[in-house]
Amino acid sequence: MAELTKIYTGMEKGPEAIQANFDSMKTDLTNSKTAITTMSLPPLAGATDPCLVTVIGETLVNLQFNGRYPTKSGTIYWIDAKYAPRSNGMSFALPHNNTEGSQMIMTVAANGAIMLVGNNDDKSTAFGSFTYTCKA
Repeated sequence: MAELTKIYTGMEKGPEAIQANFDSMKTDLTNSKTAITTMSLPPLAGATDPCLVTVIGETLVNLQFNGRYPTKSGTIYWIDAKYAPRSNGMSFALPHNNTEGSQMIMTVAANGAIMLVGNNDDKSTAFGSFTYTCKA
């Protein structure tokens, strides 16, 4: 964190102190890096492929799906609960690759369960991604 000089009326070399503050903040911003964490969640309950997870900073989570999924509802992945949504859960739909109008519905629960809620095609590949803000 930049160490800033307090600026006050009538201070000696005020403009220089202001410039030094700007330079210090610029150095901090230039050297700061946003952490990007990636992981792969193993498939459960009939899902065929892992879910790829990217966490940007401490709160933005992107889930990437590309595989075949069962028609039976249930938990198909687990994510660390600290990366679960801030709300009580979030639902989203992903399209199937070669079946027009066909999709699967999934929910990310507050406990970290990624659940398949509905799917009418277990033969086609479903793909897509979903991004949300997590608890961390």
